[in-house]
Amino acid sequence: MFGLEVAQGLAFTALLILAAAAALARPSLPRHRPRESVATEGGVPEWTEIVWLAAVSIPLLYTLLVLLVPHSTYLGPWTFGFPGDELVQAVGYVVWVGGALLAGWALRTLGRYTTVKIQITETQPIVRSGPYRWIRHPMYSAILFLSIGTTLLFLSPVVAIDAIVLFALAEYRAIMEERMFTRSPRLGAEYERLMAETGRFLPGRSRGESRTHGTSLRKDP
Repeated sequence: MFGLEVAQGLAFTALLILAAAAALARPSLPRHRPRESVATEGGVPEWTEIVWLAAVSIPLLYTLLVLLVPHSTYLGPWTFGFPGDELVQAVGYVVWVGGALLAGWALRTLGRYTTVKIQITETQPIVRSGPYRWIRHPMYSAILFLSIGTTLLFLSPVVAIDAIVLFALAEYRAIMEERMFTRSPRLGAEYERLMAETGRFLPGRSRGESRTHGTSLRKDP
C-alpha cells in the first residue's frame, strides 16, 4: 500500500489534472445558457437527478478528503490492503486520470448542450465528433472511470459501493436517453444509426441495441 505522502501526491496531481481538463473545456460552455424550448423530456424522476449528482460528487470529495483528513479516509479503518495492492493503486491512478481527461474532452465537445437533465431542445443536433464518434455516453464513462479509479487508488470499499450505484444510475439514464432520442421524429433515424455504430460506455458496435431501444420503441403508443 502506498505511503501517505505518495497517496496524497497522487490525489493532488489527479485533482490538478481534472481542474486543467475542466478549464480546457470551459470555453465551449457558455456563461449564460441561452433559453431554448425543450422539444422532448426523458421522463426521468427529479429525485434520480439529485441522487446522480450526489453519487458523482463522492469520488471527487473522497479524493479531496485524502488530502485534508487522511486519517479518516486513506489511513482509516475502511481502507483495505492486500499483497500487490500498490500495482492496483497505480492502475487506479491511470484510470482516474483517464476519466478526468475524457470528462474534459466530452464537455468541450458537447458544449452548450451539456445538462444534467435528460431532454432534447429544439435546435439540439446529434453530436458525432470528439469521443462521441466511438461512445454514445462518454461523460457517463468518464464518471465511472473516476469512481473506479478512486476505489482502486485509495483501496476504498466506500467508493466501491458508490461506483456500483453510479453504474446502475448511468445505465438507467443512458437507456432513458436512448429511448428519448430514438422516439424523436427529428433525430430518431440518425440516432438509430449512431447506436448501431457506437458503444454505450466503451468503444465498439452495439449488438442489437438500435433495434431494442430504437425501432421497437417507436411502435409504442
